[in-house]
Amino acid sequence: MSQTKIRIANTAGPDIVQEFADWDNSYLIRSFPQEMDVLSIHGDADEVVPVEDSADYEKILSQRTPGTHTLVIVPGAGHNYLRPYDEPVTSIMNWLAKVDPVPQLQSKL
Repeated sequence: MSQTKIRIANTAGPDIVQEFADWDNSYLIRSFPQEMDVLSIHGDADEVVPVEDSADYEKILSQRTPGTHTLVIVPGAGHNYLRPYDEPVTSIMNWLAKVDPVPQLQSKL
């Protein structure tokens, strides 16, 4: 059970915890067109949203067209990427260059 689910379990009754655990994420498959590229970036020190949630999204989004989902886990980054903030920017720029190769983006990398 993720840390978020444990925190909720400590403050909510069993019915609320079960409802949260059973939450259906399958809407993600329908929310993004099959061919749309999606980048997920998550800090492994995030205390708001557990990094395990990224693995759940990865499983779901990987059921779409292969290669359209990229997951980056940023070591040491918290929820708002206050530090290290270079890594998320680099990951975004590299991803943009891959999915939409524009010459001016390539020269900035």
